[in-house]
Amino acid sequence: MALKEGRCVNCGSLLILDPKMEKGQCLFCGAVFLNEDAFAAMQLPGDHEFPNEEQPEYTGPSLVVQPVRDAVFAPQVTQRRVKGRKVDEFVLPQLDIPDLKMPAKSRILITSVIAGLLVVFLAVAFLLSLKRDGERAEIKEHFVADLEHELSGIAIEQMKSDAVIVVLKNSVSEQQAAEIFLDYAKARAEVIGYDENDFSASANSITMRIATPEGGFLITEPEEPADLVLDRAMTKLD
Repeated sequence: MALKEGRCVNCGSLLILDPKMEKGQCLFCGAVFLNEDAFAAMQLPGDHEFPNEEQPEYTGPSLVVQPVRDAVFAPQVTQRRVKGRKVDEFVLPQLDIPDLKMPAKSRILITSVIAGLLVVFLAVAFLLSLKRDGERAEIKEHFVADLEHELSGIAIEQMKSDAVIVVLKNSVSEQQAAEIFLDYAKARAEVIGYDENDFSASANSITMRIATPEGGFLITEPEEPADLVLDRAMTKLD
């Protein structure tokens, strides 16, 4: 199935869509649109206005693109009979296999140990998940409170909250994108407990995508503040 690039008619974000599907949905603002409109916006973005409006929650059928490879079946091969002399059938001798059944007490003990380990694992995973979700909510609160740009949406990912997508209603410059990255790194360091003055600890593991109506920027794991420029850790998105 061939996929095709399109633009969200609401926020202008670049999307991968299925031409065979009538409608698509933006991953960033949640807008639902006709795919033919998204393809037209991709070809002639200057002829389209991207209002960047808040979107209602979509409750219809799934619009997720799911590429499927076409199955290829090999032709059936007919085996040829080979003439030859008759071979005597070989029969394996019956072996006397000893009874290796485990005592009931041992089975119960092993089952109890495995169940206990599973409960401990699930409990630890649950606690880590609660901690992660709490940190994300606090990071978002600190970051948004100091953000000087109008925000459409934000998604924080990964266990260490070091992958983030920021969707803005207006375009920003290269310098403003760097400032947004540093503001997020500062908020994350305050919540998790990293040293804000140690760039390698607080910022160099972060990957941030800033999506705007005109494309935005992608900042990938800068080693130092000087890397927060184009052609180093920062890439311009069209």
